[in-house]
Amino acid sequence: MIPKTRLPAKSEHFDDRPLDSLQGATNEARQVANQAPITSTIVGPITFTSGGQSIRLEHKLQRQPVEWTAIDTTRPPNSLGTYDGFGAFRRVAWDSLTITIASYFSCTATFRVA
Repeated sequence: MIPKTRLPAKSEHFDDRPLDSLQGATNEARQVANQAPITSTIVGPITFTSGGQSIRLEHKLQRQPVEWTAIDTTRPPNSLGTYDGFGAFRRVAWDSLTITIASYFSCTATFRVA
């Protein structure tokens, strides 16, 4: 779980209509940021084969995710013995239990799902 930092509720009244209006918008943005989801899970490492393989992964969030990212990727060496490129991933589907991710390249990857 990622630690949650909450923005403080601080208001001042300036007796200046534009500044008070701007502060009102800032307070609304703060409230939205403070209500953002705070849970995430780490899924993997998962090994993909080349050619667009899709793998369905359980994320254990008990809700539909709002974002995902590859946080670590390794690739086997190519025919020249070098490591070229990186993982090319796309989300195929997600729901409250699983996320399906496809990789164009063969690689091993770890994902953060939030």
